[in-house]
Amino acid sequence: MREAPRDRLDLDILQRSFFGLFDALEDVQFWVKDIRNRYVFANRALLLNYDLQDVEEIRGRTDYDFSPAFCADQFWFDDEQVLKGRVVKDRIELVGGAGEVRRWYLTNKHPVYGRGERVIGTTGTTRRMAAKRSGSGFEGILEIIRARCQRQVTNQELAESVGSYRDWE
Repeated sequence: MREAPRDRLDLDILQRSFFGLFDALEDVQFWVKDIRNRYVFANRALLLNYDLQDVEEIRGRTDYDFSPAFCADQFWFDDEQVLKGRVVKDRIELVGGAGEVRRWYLTNKHPVYGRGERVIGTTGTTRRMAAKRSGSGFEGILEIIRARCQRQVTNQELAESVGSYRDWE
């Protein structure tokens, strides 16, 4: 088990400073987790996704409290990578919500740094995937993922099925 960090996320200052901005983005779920992958903050969109009313209902809890183990395992794995200083960018993943409904989301995660560039937590956003316009390329990708959701799908399979990225533009 990791030693408790000496740096603390000063949530009161952060919440008053800029966390409220994420409440204005109704389609973006935003969170901050500590070094033990426990939620310390979640915006309104994330709370509503899990049918929660107040950030105190999520604080101190983990993804295993809200998601099936097969989803939470992936979230936890990613969080552990981020705690090592890595960034998760544009991960397509299945995210659950209240009522056991799971949908495809695009997720990004970054380390939260304390003094001396020491990682003291993680932060992230996720947004439900929906093709904004016909022919964007995501329709084919999502269809393949849905059809093959019981096994791992490689990037090469996805690329071959929808053509070159240049074709999307």
